[in-house]
Amino acid sequence: MATEIVEHFPPGPPTDFVGGHLLSMRRDSLGFFTSNMHQYGGLVHLKFRKYDAYQVNDPDLVQQVVTTQHRIWHKSVVYKNTLGDYLGDGLLISDGDFWKRQRRLMQPAFHTKRISAYAETMVENTRHMLDTWQTGEQRDIAHDMMELTLWIVGKTLFDVDLRHEQSMIAEALENLLHDVSTESRRVVPIPEWIPTPLKHRKQHTIELLNKVVMPIITERRKNLHDTGDLLSMLLLAEDEDGSKMSDKHVRDEALTLVLAGHETTANALTWTLYLLSQHPEIEAKLQAEVDNVLGNSAATLDDLKHLTYTEMVLKEGMRLYPPAWSFSRQAIEDTQLGDYHIKAKRMAVIIPYAIHRNEEYFPDPERFDPERFNADNEHTIPRYAYLPFGGGPRICIGNAFAMMEAKLILSAIVQRYQLRLAAGHQVVPEPLLTLRPKYGMAMD
Repeated sequence: MATEIVEHFPPGPPTDFVGGHLLSMRRDSLGFFTSNMHQYGGLVHLKFRKYDAYQVNDPDLVQQVVTTQHRIWHKSVVYKNTLGDYLGDGLLISDGDFWKRQRRLMQPAFHTKRISAYAETMVENTRHMLDTWQTGEQRDIAHDMMELTLWIVGKTLFDVDLRHEQSMIAEALENLLHDVSTESRRVVPIPEWIPTPLKHRKQHTIELLNKVVMPIITERRKNLHDTGDLLSMLLLAEDEDGSKMSDKHVRDEALTLVLAGHETTANALTWTLYLLSQHPEIEAKLQAEVDNVLGNSAATLDDLKHLTYTEMVLKEGMRLYPPAWSFSRQAIEDTQLGDYHIKAKRMAVIIPYAIHRNEEYFPDPERFDPERFNADNEHTIPRYAYLPFGGGPRICIGNAFAMMEAKLILSAIVQRYQLRLAAGHQVVPEPLLTLRPKYGMAMD
């Protein structure tokens, strides 16, 4: 007769009166998870409502979850329940054979040769934005970066100008980010049959998203040929059995990339520009590299390999303020994680924001120091101690695209402007699905 293995939990913080740790998480998510890592170590026991979960902080254990055991650890039900209505079966949510098929069909769109063709569009759009700036004016850089990266995603991935749809996309994204965060942190769940303002807004948001994407797909179907963008690839892609993506699947993947592709890069740039404004000595070093490599010329793809300090600055910015500050997985069967037996359906919560503040790998972790990522130092950082794009087979499909875009945009801005945080502006990280500045980023 088989003996059931008893599940022993690692240490963790005291639970709240109701909701397990949800109230503590809602009060200060970033502080809560970072404190857990410092106080309890590599694996921390958490409770969300009545469900047991594990905060995974040790890089070796993170590697188990996202790489060596990735077939066991699927996207968590939290993601699927909250994001599924908006993004359908896009790469961010799907699992198993369907996910592998979609990833295989989409991967060629992000091969180096393909994304290299996008560099000129990225630089052109950035210079167009900078031409509208005036010396001495105050701007919300967070808003500007969102607009710019949306223009770039629209042109490079869909060969369309999304400026006319900009307000709709901004409204939809704002609703989605706040509403998904609200739903996932609710201490007492509301039954599906009860109408609420949030549910009404969700339906409105889905309609906005469909209104942006579906006409583009319909129009492209009429004249189907490869125009060098992602959308034409999605529509033309054939699986090994000759099958193609349905309009719904194309819609799901397109929306996932529109929303994830511009939001995360915009946040990375915003936080990096903020950090540079607070550290003039690092800004001066970056300025010197840009002047030396580019002079007054527009950056080209060939220039990127010479912008090494620019890349170090961006990597350090994403260490301190990772746009994808958290993600989670759920075990589909019993497994082992370090010294602990983990039962099926348990959730693993991975918090790059906290892991990036581990003093063992990042001494003086709150200090902005791009030299952590120079040629001598970077190789000493464990692979799964730095996770701006996730890791394993599910690492962000657009990571090379995003880094190329961020380097080109940052170098173009530094060429022409020195930005300073506006006097009295309050900088507060807001951990929604992504890590945003809660009040924007007003800069002079």
